[in-house]
Amino acid sequence: MLPRSPRVLIIPFVVAYTALDSILGIAWGIAVETANDLPAEDQSGAGRLIDELISGDPDPRGLLLYWGAGLLWLAVALAAVAALRQIAPFLIGIAWTEFRPRLTETWSKAGA
Repeated sequence: MLPRSPRVLIIPFVVAYTALDSILGIAWGIAVETANDLPAEDQSGAGRLIDELISGDPDPRGLLLYWGAGLLWLAVALAAVAALRQIAPFLIGIAWTEFRPRLTETWSKAGA
């Protein structure tokens, strides 16, 4: 049975990632909807603005949420690896037994 740390760490990750994804989705939706409502001669300017938002300097508050979600994901992944380290060789053996015939078949087709 897995220790509680991956289970506990997944909660803040899900909250942070969901917040990040929601904020970005709503912001892009508003930007696109507003750009589509502009007169045709102004839509090219809105396109340039959206391009600048994509390639420009990000807001530090957004970076905080982005890095926070990423670090929480890393913490969950490392906690799961630590929890599974004793049964990992067994799981790798099962995966190798299951996928080796398919890999061998794929490799032989690629060389033919």
